Amino acid sequence: ATLASGDRPSLDELEVVRAGAARRVHQHVSLESFLHAVRLQGRLLWEAIMQCTDHDVSAELQASLMIAGQLLEHVDLQSIAAAQGYMSELHNVWTDQELLRRDLLDALLAGDGESEAVRRLAHSLHLRLCSSYFVVMVRTDRRVVEDVADHMPAARGALRRIMDATRAQMHPRRV
Repeated sequence: ATLASGDRPSLDELEVVRAGAARRVHQHVSLESFLHAVRLQGRLLWEAIMQCTDHDVSAELQASLMIAGQLLEHVDLQSIAAAQGYMSELHNVWTDQELLRRDLLDALLAGDGESEAVRRLAHSLHLRLCSSYFVVMVRTDRRVVEDVADHMPAARGALRRIMDATRAQMHPRRV
């Protein structure tokens, strides 16, 4: 109906796509797979339109070409909504995990490592609690804004390498 009317997808329709993509984060479906499904839907709809088109009638061919443009715009808008919903939810998951880790670190630094709540939190993060810890502080020449930190994979990779090297020096037998 949207294609026939020439209207763009409604905000409600795009919200359904956005919410569906956000749910796929928790189902461990990749963004690429979800976007492939959006494109596949568009392709199947295009094939259905072409099957209904009488190729000998010029007006029907013109109409199907006009619908093709609208269909491409529709798929494009759905893809944008899906990517926005997926990435927003993924960012929320990353932020939640970072906050949980900060809560755990705060509790351990405060000496509350023996409490049941801290043990449950560590277990939920798949972390093994130990009797002693060491803290590594890293200072950069640039200010890191926390909301932007998730979009800095090079910095995260460098930090992981620093931590791996530190662990190797602290526990050479485990490496």
